[in-house]
Amino acid sequence: MTDYVQVAIEYAQGAIRDKKRKKHGLLIQQAAKRFLDDLKRAKTKACWFHFDEWHANDACDFIEKLPHVEGTWDTPNIQLHPAQVFFVVQLFGFRNKETGHRRFTSALYATARKSGKSTLSAAILIYCQCCEDEAGAQVISAATTFPQASIIFNVAKRMVEREPDLRDAYGLEVWAKSISRFETGSSFKPIHAKASTQDGLNPSHVGLDEIHAHKTPDLLNVLQSAAGARASPLWLFTTTEGYTNPGPWSEIRMFAKRLLSGVFEHSADHYLAIFFAVDEENKTLGIKADDEFDESAWVKANPLIDVNPH
Repeated sequence: MTDYVQVAIEYAQGAIRDKKRKKHGLLIQQAAKRFLDDLKRAKTKACWFHFDEWHANDACDFIEKLPHVEGTWDTPNIQLHPAQVFFVVQLFGFRNKETGHRRFTSALYATARKSGKSTLSAAILIYCQCCEDEAGAQVISAATTFPQASIIFNVAKRMVEREPDLRDAYGLEVWAKSISRFETGSSFKPIHAKASTQDGLNPSHVGLDEIHAHKTPDLLNVLQSAAGARASPLWLFTTTEGYTNPGPWSEIRMFAKRLLSGVFEHSADHYLAIFFAVDEENKTLGIKADDEFDESAWVKANPLIDVNPH
């Protein structure tokens, strides 16, 4: 099996070595430093979490056994880009020493369009439903509209439909608008932003797609207020940069940037932020803003730009 942990470490080291930021923006360099620092910190007795290579490698290996369901690719199954491995290894590798559950209960994956965001989100949520064994898990793909929420769900649905071995191994049943796992009584469903219709929810793993497009925080507020005492919850925010509106994106965006800059030190250990973006001006660090029309800078916002089909 591929040593995905080493892939993630080498990606982080490469990002930090990119002193002129030709391929890696400041936000990714900050995320890389946080990852490498946390690996060292996890080995200390005082740290409340540790790093489990088995869990990190298992999640990546599981995802790479899932099939492509969109586009034309050289291989039938997903092959994670090192930038994606960098995210997945952190999300599932850091574990609570006491409970063994994931350290991260919230995770932001912000990247440009055409970067495999929906595929990665679908694969992560399938892994959570199959391998985290949360009793009565409610895995949810949520967005402002039902068609948008269905994008991630439909990718997941087609993946499961194409893999009979996966269905047999985990007792999955595919329905028109749900994936069920009878062993744990779990379900995976799409939900849209009509917050008043979402009574009776007790979400365990939530993928909020295109969080930048949410015009109000209503859906997020309802889902968070409905979340009960879950052993290992996950709030997975995936988005393109988009525009600023009265919704939750501006707050999430600012929080992530402050987190990566080290403002919170260790007080936000539950939150993973991976933010691919062109550089904005930072006078303190002497960084000039990238020209958004300069194609050579686009790889900072979309690390998969050279491998994705057009």
